[in-house]
Amino acid sequence: LKLVAKEDYTFEKWVDQNGNTLSPDTIIDSALFKKLTGSELSDANNKLPIKAVFRKLDQTDPATVNPALRDGDITITGTAPANTIVSLTLPDGKIVRTFADDKGNFKVNLQEPGLTYGQTVTVATNEEGKLETKKEFVVGTNTDKLNQAIKEAKDLIPDQAPDNESMQDKKLREVIKNGEEVKNDKTADQDSVDAAEKAIRDAIGQKEKADQKDDLLNRLNQEIAKAEAILSNEDSADLNPDYKKQLEDAKLQAENDRDYLAGKDGLADRSDEKINEDINELSKLNESPIYNTGEVYINELKETDTQISGTAPVNSTVIISLPDGNKITTKA
Repeated sequence: LKLVAKEDYTFEKWVDQNGNTLSPDTIIDSALFKKLTGSELSDANNKLPIKAVFRKLDQTDPATVNPALRDGDITITGTAPANTIVSLTLPDGKIVRTFADDKGNFKVNLQEPGLTYGQTVTVATNEEGKLETKKEFVVGTNTDKLNQAIKEAKDLIPDQAPDNESMQDKKLREVIKNGEEVKNDKTADQDSVDAAEKAIRDAIGQKEKADQKDDLLNRLNQEIAKAEAILSNEDSADLNPDYKKQLEDAKLQAENDRDYLAGKDGLADRSDEKINEDINELSKLNESPIYNTGEVYINELKETDTQISGTAPVNSTVIISLPDGNKITTKA
């Protein structure tokens, strides 16, 4: 007699009509047949009042992977039923088999470059007498952006913190430390990784903004100091009145810009672009002070002339006012 069990089932035992279990090697002779049925074995119409009992197979306990798979991992560790074969189907289709030890621990080493974010590893376990169980594990927590943010942040500050480190630099060190801890934490999820990267990006933005502000303040102070020197030196009495007025106005505007950056109340908002324009205007005036050092002679002008020529003190700056109100500045 050949029995074929349905999928996921296995033969368990024979039982008679009274529910008694028959051993697998029971021989049904004429005496036992008559005892079971009350009929002779020779009667072809009689049916043997015994039945086969099948049992549904239990599912093998699934494997666990711990720590969770991460981008770049070259080792997979986890637990499975003790002393069983564990089969891992890798993202490239390759199947690797290993054994879970008597405590249920298993470990598989992979080749470089290891796992990549978004890939799937399938782990199958199969205890004797039970059904195979497969479980998929997705490679998570892509740390590429976090790694890049950490690198960029480290490039902005010295390795060792100076005694007078700015508040922005201290904050940057703090978020870098947190980012590295999250990056190395095998239990960190993608939200934690993304949050750590954002914190670093925000700190970088704050530092860049503070550095830009410091740069503007330094440039303002430099140009204001140059203007003050021009306006107060022994030759200041000989400054061209128009030039002197332009310089004083530009210096005043730069001083207002400086007060604004320093947080002084009551000043209108202004952009960094506008402050840069003010600095460049003052710098241009500082580079070429105009003094009344002598007479200027213009050669005779004729209608339709397209150029103006003449003489002035050597190396002096000459400002020519045109009929339309425009001014041309040149050097003798």
